[in-house]
Amino acid sequence: MPPSLNPAARPFVVPGNPCPIVCFAAPPGNAPLDEAGARTYLFRFLLARGAAANVHAAALSQFNDPSTVAIIADPTLRASLLMLSG
Repeated sequence: MPPSLNPAARPFVVPGNPCPIVCFAAPPGNAPLDEAGARTYLFRFLLARGAAANVHAAALSQFNDPSTVAIIADPTLRASLLMLSG
């Protein structure tokens, strides 16, 4: 497989098998995540990625920032975009 198609070659992918850490059961009926659930996914993903403490703090602060919420109201999408932090 060419590196461009290999997810492991992408910088935001957690090394090894991330599922014990970041693969969670979907909410019942595939309901969207609420604020707390999305924040938890974001925190655990950054932790598994080995992001520095200042990256954690900045991402969580930006997740809660009213200006960010005004632009990206959906908490799942907001958390997903912030997973690319650092």
